[in-house]
Amino acid sequence: MELPVYVERKKRQLRHNHLDKFIELQPNTEAYRNSFYCKTIRDWNLLPNHLLEIDNSRSFKEAISRDI
Repeated sequence: MELPVYVERKKRQLRHNHLDKFIELQPNTEAYRNSFYCKTIRDWNLLPNHLLEIDNSRSFKEAISRDI
């Protein structure tokens, strides 16, 4: 899936961050705050590292179901 140009990856990693984090969007309205990209970026950034290391989509879905 191609991401819009305004969705950017974080440039550096901190000890408690994973490498695949995205910069959270700063919505101006409640409707935009609950939009697909804003909610998905927020949820993605909260995923633990062990889930992001899974390279099989089926295994990832199963792990997400167990962990969340």
